[in-house]
Amino acid sequence: MNKILGFASLGTAGAVAVLAMSLNAAPAAAQEVTLYKNPQCGCCESYADYLRENGFTVEVKPTHDLAQISRDARHPG
Repeated sequence: MNKILGFASLGTAGAVAVLAMSLNAAPAAAQEVTLYKNPQCGCCESYADYLRENGFTVEVKPTHDLAQISRDARHPG
């Protein structure tokens, strides 16, 4: 089961990043996360790198459907 854990508006380009994290990972294992991002957002790539540096396994999914992904996850945007 995935749960949306974070949402950030990135102003100028109107980009958003939605972070979905699996809550089924074992405590000793790396947490797996999915980062949905605007394809033109460099900030999101930096955030993905930050997560990797802190022990997360990150799958980055560029998309133009960020608002719909947030609605589907029932994340207040």
